[in-house]
Parts: sequence; C-alpha cells; structure tokens
Amino acid sequence: MIRTAPNHAVSLKQQRTSIDNGVADVTCAPITRTVRGTRSEVEVDLEEGLLEASVITFDNIVTLPKYILASGPVGQLGFAKRAQVDRALRYALDIQY
Repeated sequence: MIRTAPNHAVSLKQQRTSIDNGVADVTCAPITRTVRGTRSEVEVDLEEGLLEASVITFDNIVTLPKYILASGPVGQLGFAKRAQVDRALRYALDIQY
C-alpha cells in the first residue's frame, strides 16, 4: 500500500492483513524520484497510482508511527510489483535463502 507521510513524503507500507493488529508503528520504504539504478529499488509510476515515475528505495527503510500516515492509500502494488519488492528488500537486507 502506498501512503503519504508528513510534508507529503510518499512511502510504501506493507501490511499482512487489513485488520489493525494493535501495533503503533509500521515499517515503511521511502519513494523518491531520484533513481540510482540499484537492485534495492523498485520502479513505480501511474500504474501504481503515483503522479510521476519514481522508485521505492529499500536502502532507507524506516519505522514510523501509524498516526502520521495518511488515512487512505494513494496507490497500490500488483502481484508482479510485490514480487519485485520482495527481491529488492531481500537484497537490501542481505537475506539469502
């Protein structure tokens, strides 16, 4: 789910279920127009609901309090993009299996 944070920053918030699990903070990946071309980035654009071409960058994931995120999503990732997110996140965190 793509949401906005303070100062209109955009981030990817992954959630396992739509049910509120009582956790106050969520892990987010920033979305930026600055493309570095690394394996830890996933390209997103109008198809995902963004206004312009950008990348989700998994080298800078952060934990944010839920209350600062916009109440509703501004975009959404399809199955193929979620698979790319999985690969980029595993690369950024050096998860090997």
